[in-house]
Amino acid sequence: MEPNQIVGLVQNLGHTDPVIRSLAADSIRTLAATLSMGDADRTVNIVLRLVYVSRTIETLYGGCLMFAELCRNGRLGEHRLNTVVHILLRALECDVSHVPIMAANVRDAACYACWAFAEAYAPNILQPFVEEIAPALMATVVFDRETDCRRAALYALREYNDRGLLPHAFPSLEGLDVTSTSDAFINISVYIAQFEDKALYLINHLMKTKIRHWDIAIRKLAAEALHNLTPLAPEYYTVVYVLYDLLRLTRFTDPNTCHGAVLGIAEVLSALAVRAAQSNRTIRNIVGQIILDRVGRLVPRLRSHQSPLSEQACRYLIERCSADIMEFLNEEIRDNEMKEHEVRNMCKILVGKPCSLVQLCKLLCNRSSWVRETTATRLYEALKDYGERSVIPGRNLEEVKSTLLETNWGLDVEIFYIFFKKRATNQPKKLTEGRGLRKRKHRPYLVWRQTPLQVMKLFAYLMISAANIGYNRYLRENDYNRTSAVT
Repeated sequence: MEPNQIVGLVQNLGHTDPVIRSLAADSIRTLAATLSMGDADRTVNIVLRLVYVSRTIETLYGGCLMFAELCRNGRLGEHRLNTVVHILLRALECDVSHVPIMAANVRDAACYACWAFAEAYAPNILQPFVEEIAPALMATVVFDRETDCRRAALYALREYNDRGLLPHAFPSLEGLDVTSTSDAFINISVYIAQFEDKALYLINHLMKTKIRHWDIAIRKLAAEALHNLTPLAPEYYTVVYVLYDLLRLTRFTDPNTCHGAVLGIAEVLSALAVRAAQSNRTIRNIVGQIILDRVGRLVPRLRSHQSPLSEQACRYLIERCSADIMEFLNEEIRDNEMKEHEVRNMCKILVGKPCSLVQLCKLLCNRSSWVRETTATRLYEALKDYGERSVIPGRNLEEVKSTLLETNWGLDVEIFYIFFKKRATNQPKKLTEGRGLRKRKHRPYLVWRQTPLQVMKLFAYLMISAANIGYNRYLRENDYNRTSAVT
């Protein structure tokens, strides 16, 4: 067969049409059974060159199937094993977001090729490569996203175990059910990690691939798996390698990576706090002050990104770090959490249902004077009966009352508007200020460029200004009532 025809067969294995993929697979099976050893070696050389040069997911899938079929028919030479094994290890970690189905097919084909190796070669030939293949298959069994891939990896591991290729300390694979993804991540991983140094390998695999996975469900499961595997790992390894690496990942610009790293930090700290309580120590004695200071500065920095994933990760971190573990978080973060809870209660009173801080401030900055005054009046009414509803602490209310008559509401509105002037034709284009704003000529826009702490201070300023309007109206009504009573 000509080299171009072999390349075409390998590429057709990744075709979008399932009929073409099936025909290409059947052709490869027939070809593998009829080739001589010389022609098979040249075919392997062509496929290896295609996989290394093109580096596409389709060619990787076709290459894995080609190696498996050649191996089953005894046409893959022993001198090619080292190169082919490294390709299979790369294929077992293939997981991309834009073509998840094709990536799952690649991992399934890699498991099929690993199974074919165990059937085709003698144990003494395959033994040098088992130390690399077995841990990769073990990680696929417990941490793969797809059920079919977990089952294929489990069948391959059982084949290695039946042929006596796995070490004696390897866990028993009989009776394992990997149908449930959550059960595989949370329970089966702990069972496997109890044997020798398997826990360190599984933690490294989570840190390398799953904690920054594109699927949010896998990231959450990976964080929970880290929580369960942390007690099985040495303390120095968890602190020096895991926590420092997770803190490094929070600096990444990819929101998925940053989100998964924060979830991992929350779960690892929670597990270390449990270990500290069992040994009558504090988490500061285990982790150290440097890491605690970096975690304490993590929440304000992430919230300045104003990203939904960052906000969700910060909430998860504070939720997992309960009051007993929350000693490393500084007072500023605790105050912000308290203020945010008060703002949510205030919004429920104002509109009868929870609304965001941005929506409330937009009402207070509305161009319609009637909307501004109505919102301000309802804000002041909520401030007056704080004692019954316990919305705002008394000291905060006294500060608001003390500055009611010193605030000019009319000047405050102009702070939040920016006017885009017409750009001259000879000037270069500039980026528009604000996020998510469409540029129009000579029209005001509401621009939010503040950090969460500044937004909280901004809300307090708006609340004082709004209460000023309501308080002045209240004074005018009382003066009118007193004047009417006198007359």
